[in-house]
Amino acid sequence: MSGWWVNKPSAPPLKGIQEWLLYFRNSVMTTISTLLDLHPLDRLQINDKREIQEIRSWQHRYGNIQELPWFFFQRELSDGRLELRNPGGYAVAVDPVDVCDIVRGEPVIVRAMPRKVFLDRLNLSIKDRQVQPSMDCYAEAYVLYVTKNRWGQIDAFVWFKDESLNDERPIRASVHDDDRRMLSAKSRRTLMPILGGSNAANYSADFGLQHDMDYSRNVVKRFVSASLNSNNEVIDVLASAGIRKIPRSELNRMCRQI
Repeated sequence: MSGWWVNKPSAPPLKGIQEWLLYFRNSVMTTISTLLDLHPLDRLQINDKREIQEIRSWQHRYGNIQELPWFFFQRELSDGRLELRNPGGYAVAVDPVDVCDIVRGEPVIVRAMPRKVFLDRLNLSIKDRQVQPSMDCYAEAYVLYVTKNRWGQIDAFVWFKDESLNDERPIRASVHDDDRRMLSAKSRRTLMPILGGSNAANYSADFGLQHDMDYSRNVVKRFVSASLNSNNEVIDVLASAGIRKIPRSELNRMCRQI
């Protein structure tokens, strides 16, 4: 049998193409995630269509829902996606490309007991277990979220700085007593996700951001108006708004100049 197709190279198998595309996608997402330089409890605004539709199903509970919600960053998953939680602990996994904005948070770092050390201590006698563990039994870890019971007692779920101490998922770890007291004082949904407790949780981690968003919206509005009117003096001032905070009174004066 003859024809131009006889010596035509065979196409790679479909499975191979799919694996290559998956590898390429994960590599790109991992690179983006690295460039974002995220830390646990940073706040991320997301534009993930599927997750936003899921959140909108809670409309009856939360009332009017913000178009693009904010979540607390937890960790990067093995496939390059980002694991996030809302203030009440609801977890989502999104692509880094679906992150719209980032507000740096305050990481909460504690001395937590790795799982292996905890299991080894279970083999000790009851008497020996009553002795305060030495500092060698703890390692530094990020608090990702906490659970709180009706009496206000908390348990911390952590991610160790030393990656070799982590499992596939965050673990509920025993925390040094001093750090537990600090964590109890900081356990608020404005700072971290909290599962349980007596107070209802907001669906979005947008606490305190409205003022900054109004300021940014005001600056952009003035900048566009100044550009349309070729007011170079006002344009120069507004162009530095990201470096120097412009007082609201000054913004109002600019409005009269445009």
